Amino acid sequence: MAAIPYMPMFWSDYLADTAYLTTLEHGAYILLIANYWQTGKPLPYNDVYLARICKVSVDKFSKMKSVLKNYFQCQNSSLVHPRIEQELEKVREKSNKSRTSAQKRWESKSCERIANALPSLCHTDPEADTDQEKDQKLKTPIVVFSPQQAAGQKLNDVVDEEIDEIAIRIIKRGKTYGVGKKKMGELSEIYPGVDVLNEFKKMNLWLQNNPAKQSKTVRGVNQRINTWLANAMERQQRTTVIDEKFQEEIKTVFREILPENPINFWSSQAAKDLQARIDSDPRMKKINWWRNFFLFVKCSSGISIRERHLDYIVRELKFSDIMNLKRSENHELEKYEKVKSQYSTTEKKPDANAAQL
Repeated sequence: MAAIPYMPMFWSDYLADTAYLTTLEHGAYILLIANYWQTGKPLPYNDVYLARICKVSVDKFSKMKSVLKNYFQCQNSSLVHPRIEQELEKVREKSNKSRTSAQKRWESKSCERIANALPSLCHTDPEADTDQEKDQKLKTPIVVFSPQQAAGQKLNDVVDEEIDEIAIRIIKRGKTYGVGKKKMGELSEIYPGVDVLNEFKKMNLWLQNNPAKQSKTVRGVNQRINTWLANAMERQQRTTVIDEKFQEEIKTVFREILPENPINFWSSQAAKDLQARIDSDPRMKKINWWRNFFLFVKCSSGISIRERHLDYIVRELKFSDIMNLKRSENHELEKYEKVKSQYSTTEKKPDANAAQL
């Protein structure tokens, strides 16, 4: 796609996610996401190419790569940034809507010019036409929504087809589309976890309040239904129930074992990442598991001190790297067991000085 002259920047999210980066790493990261936005496509996973973008040597970039790669996802030898992809998709969707709207306005004006040029053919009897329009408004034909109907077919050209019992009717520009129970079942399979009937009711209410958004064609109905249900499923997937009490226990243990890495800022995204880790395995719902995990992070030579921040190590990619490291670092076992014994729950011996007092 063509380069976009502007880029939305959410500084609160950026600063929360990059609190532990050095000045050099900040500059490299901003240059990477700027190039990503300018080209509108993922970055190639090539150190020489990425070092040129960051304006540093390959050796310097190699030292920063382990930190910077955590902001991207590696897919087919490319680095994908999920947040930038979401923003680019919003811009593309807005651009397509503007282009479609402009085309409709142009076609409408063209039809008006043709109608004005041929008044004798378009209005032979003005009074008769007015009566016909009144009669047409009183009628509300039922139009069947089915995949067999041609895309872009006008409402006046749609013919009823034999389908199963109609479950709900969707209003569009004063007319209705019948959606059968069989079609409802298919949509429920395509969009699992979504209450399709309830979403249709919400969509009808929204269309009543926004008549300008009502489509004129069967193709428009199809697009509206799929877009509405896709957004409903995305909202449902984004909804995460945060166990705040258990997360506070985890943070307390983290402060106890890693006091050198204070939790200065805890964002909503960090809470979601931690909850995703908790929900991923039943063992992680126990506080002792997290105590052992933080002890390993403290002892491991493969994790630098500045990487031992709670909001950083619970991210999906970094957490996966730590778990792989934990399985492979057998030589750290003795050191790990020694530190673990210091934090184990044992009875405290009475203080001799206190006894004398």
